[in-house]
Amino acid sequence: MAPSINKVLLLGTLAADPEFRTFDNGDRICNRSVATNVRWKEPRREIWQERTEWRRVTVRASNLVLLCERKAQKGSTVFLEGSIETRSWSDSLDSKRWSTETILRPYRSELKILGNAKTRPLPHLVNRNLDPPTQATQQ
Repeated sequence: MAPSINKVLLLGTLAADPEFRTFDNGDRICNRSVATNVRWKEPRREIWQERTEWRRVTVRASNLVLLCERKAQKGSTVFLEGSIETRSWSDSLDSKRWSTETILRPYRSELKILGNAKTRPLPHLVNRNLDPPTQATQQ
């Protein structure tokens, strides 16, 4: 099989407070919805368009689940790194259902809470082109 990469980087806003589940073996997960925006300018016009995409994210790494418990809330700006996985199951009517999610697993994922609804993220992270601010050199 040829080498491949399954890596997702998202910078977005939590659409709701995270939901937590505990399994019989004591493992915990955190489910969350992250909103990301795409912005573009119409050709030959001065009209900007914006579309919001909603990403389903499941946090399985125990240290990141604890971070979600302590810091994550609706409106938080988050940066995350994970992988895409698709799972299937049968619902109560025995219909096949599918879900594609970004998964944060132990040792292969990262999560940073960059700001919350009250503090807002660092200004250079909300710049549309995501360029970091330049710093003047001191002499």
